[in-house]
Amino acid sequence: MQEKRELRLEAALSRLTIGMIATPTGQLQTCRADELVSRVRKRASRFTEDYDHLPVEGGAGFFGFFGLKPESRGRVARADGFRPLTTAHLAGSERSILDELLSHDYRLGPRLVVSGAGVVGMLTPDDFQNRSLAWC
Repeated sequence: MQEKRELRLEAALSRLTIGMIATPTGQLQTCRADELVSRVRKRASRFTEDYDHLPVEGGAGFFGFFGLKPESRGRVARADGFRPLTTAHLAGSERSILDELLSHDYRLGPRLVVSGAGVVGMLTPDDFQNRSLAWC
């Protein structure tokens, strides 16, 4: 019985994509590179979801993540919690949830989900627990 349940879960996770569980771009809480960390932290305390990293927006789109560290001060792009965007922070929207889980890439922290030439959402490690099982 347990084995059948595991096979059904594996089959479901192989059909579902990370684009299905990512937070859509229009619903993201973001910050700007020139924004004061104190202002970002104050705004972040009102978020309904518990984010520990925010995508950083600039003139041409997203270019990094800001970790809401208590010791960060100044402007976001120069603060300790800022991490420039690299290819490790990107994930294709059509990748299966199962492939993502087996690769352990989800442990890298938040990632922007891309489709075509654009960002369509953000994926966090919590999304796997909170959203993927709802699809199964």
